[in-house]
Amino acid sequence: MVSYEHSSTINQTTDVVFNFLQDLNNASELIPQTLVRNWQSTQDTCSFEFMLLMNSLQFSMQVVERTPNTKIVLNSLENSFAICSIIANLQSVGNQTVVEFKFETPDETFSGDCPYKLAVQLLLQLLSTNLKSKFK
Repeated sequence: MVSYEHSSTINQTTDVVFNFLQDLNNASELIPQTLVRNWQSTQDTCSFEFMLLMNSLQFSMQVVERTPNTKIVLNSLENSFAICSIIANLQSVGNQTVVEFKFETPDETFSGDCPYKLAVQLLLQLLSTNLKSKFK
């Protein structure tokens, strides 16, 4: 299993952050539109092309687990670029929330110099930093 993660502390309570993240329609607010093509979403699914330099990755994800104020798990659907999961782990720290976004895949090619590695790491960073900016 290969995984990458990116965390940030959000100036908002865990219930507010969880309620925002659990609706995948809101995810479009966290990824710059200049890096996305063909965005489609419902509360439980999202599909988009993530553009980075000459590469584009097709993400098709579905929520498979929601643990209130603690965790949201998305698994890839058939037409996604890889078999993967994106997990949002939330931890309450006073009136703030630490959110860790994690990408996991059983595909060991991601552990080397995979061309998709940088794009996935950038996506996690964007989710994390833009969520923090949203709740400043």
